[in-house]
Amino acid sequence: MRTESVQRRGTFEPSLALRARSSSTSAGDFVPAHRFNEYSVQRSIEELAQPGTVMGLHPEGTRNKTDDPYHFLRARAGVGRIALASPHARIIPAFVLGMGNDLPKELVYNWMRPKDTRIDVLFGPEIDLGDLRMLPQSPATAQRASERMLDAIRVLADKHRALVGAPAPARAETVAP
Repeated sequence: MRTESVQRRGTFEPSLALRARSSSTSAGDFVPAHRFNEYSVQRSIEELAQPGTVMGLHPEGTRNKTDDPYHFLRARAGVGRIALASPHARIIPAFVLGMGNDLPKELVYNWMRPKDTRIDVLFGPEIDLGDLRMLPQSPATAQRASERMLDAIRVLADKHRALVGAPAPARAETVAP
């Protein structure tokens, strides 16, 4: 199975798992989509049409490179476009904190020093985009879908903040351009 690491140690990466419905229990392949151009969007849509495909996507289009794991960039339309064009995909929001880019290193850390290298993962309920799929497909509709997905991740981030006792922000979180 091909895998794509989605985080750097000390940074947070919100992601969505889109899974094509299948009776198979296979996890399928991860399709790397670092930047969305027309080819990667179409390739992602084609891959999601295959039963058993699992794909992790970031509605922000990039990593959060700040030290604040609860800071979010603005949603980008590419993920929404892929999700809207993949009607059989199930969209599951995920908040992941504590992983780096080196999967073998993460496994060793987790095995040898699990208390020092905590990885938190929260999953939310499936996101329904049925109402948006009935609208004319446009960049604005794709943007709305991406924003809905990012909002679901924000809810998970707030739950994580409450679980670990992290202080609430002193001011309202702003969305970076």
